[in-house]
Amino acid sequence: MDLALDKAGVKMDDRGRVEVNEHLQTNVSNIYAIGDVVKGAMLAHKAEEEGVLVAEQLAGEKPHIDYNLDSRCCVYMARSGFCW
Repeated sequence: MDLALDKAGVKMDDRGRVEVNEHLQTNVSNIYAIGDVVKGAMLAHKAEEEGVLVAEQLAGEKPHIDYNLDSRCCVYMARSGFCW
């Protein structure tokens, strides 16, 4: 699927991923990107946390994500689809 982000001026990296800053904001200030279109693991749980991060930022909060989680949990999530 082509999102035609180039027409909006959004920068992509050499692998076709959307470039974002630490706030998941693209070079176009009112466009954010999360999940599979940005660098990192392609896990629904990661995308969900990124979505929460963006929503909280837009609400004026100061959230953060720690991507340095226990890798065993990531493997478990990938295999089972859920982790607590």
